Amino acid sequence: MTGGRRARRVRAALMAALLSATLLLAAGCTGDGESAAFQRAFADDPSVESMKLTSHDNQPFTGGVSGEVVAREALADEDFAALVGRIGDYTRENGDRMQGRVSLVVDGFEMEVTGDEGHDDEAVGLLLALRADARVISATVGDSSLVLVGSGTAEAVELARDLPALRDEVAPGLPDTATVRAEDGDVDLRGSTAARGDALRLWDALTAEVPLAGLRARNEPVVVVALRDESDLSAARRVAAGVALGPGTSVRFASDVVRLGDSDGEDARLLLSSLDEELRDRIAYVWISGARVQVAVRIEADLAGMADAVDAALPARITDASMVLESDPATSLSVRDG
Repeated sequence: MTGGRRARRVRAALMAALLSATLLLAAGCTGDGESAAFQRAFADDPSVESMKLTSHDNQPFTGGVSGEVVAREALADEDFAALVGRIGDYTRENGDRMQGRVSLVVDGFEMEVTGDEGHDDEAVGLLLALRADARVISATVGDSSLVLVGSGTAEAVELARDLPALRDEVAPGLPDTATVRAEDGDVDLRGSTAARGDALRLWDALTAEVPLAGLRARNEPVVVVALRDESDLSAARRVAAGVALGPGTSVRFASDVVRLGDSDGEDARLLLSSLDEELRDRIAYVWISGARVQVAVRIEADLAGMADAVDAALPARITDASMVLESDPATSLSVRDG
């Protein structure tokens, strides 16, 4: 055999070895091995409907496994709890290799399985109690937070009211940080039990005097109350002034006419008060956030027809203003830009 032929064979063997090593390394680094191991462990589990697994954090070269396990529809409570136990055992025994965590979903209710028996037992108890509550559409019990979605405004408010007692009864070791929302978005309460308590005290006091449409408190010392009618603003302010709230907590009022982003709504109300009654009646609502305003009108001809009057009535601090058609917000006209 010539030297050239031997050299070619040696190079070919080296290339094959290098390719094999590279493929093995890639398979190990992408986490496919751990995902496959978890898949094998639960592929025949009678309580599992499907699995959607990925390498930890869905990032290449990190290894591990995380993802979602979907339980069979209408799985009995005891079978769901037993499935959590099996996944918890696996997580605990293989935690170093898994790196990530698996979430377990049943009928739209989800919990993160941590492998900590005490934590997981409490999380299961809370999830099953919420699953049995007709007011709850969905819930997510995480490691450090809880999200509930209620079927309506009144239901979400009542869930927020009942949640602290339920947590104390079945899951006292879980953090009290939670988000309680209504399916239509009219209620959105986030944060600690104390923060949600401020919003609920306002709701109770105000609903005794004026009709309300919504309630919002999002991890800041501001509670936004939505009135059904702007004409109730004075009465609502009077009632709210007598409600004891936490230090630094302030109240803002939205309504059918004034919609709030990051604003107390005063500039929107100043704009409306500066227009004559006939023009005000042609406005569907004013949305305001910071120095940005959007005025919605009901008739397309009013976009151009009212632009000058709206511009003249805008407070000087408003730097960005537009008018939109209520039925089609994509139909708009810039009134003030910068």
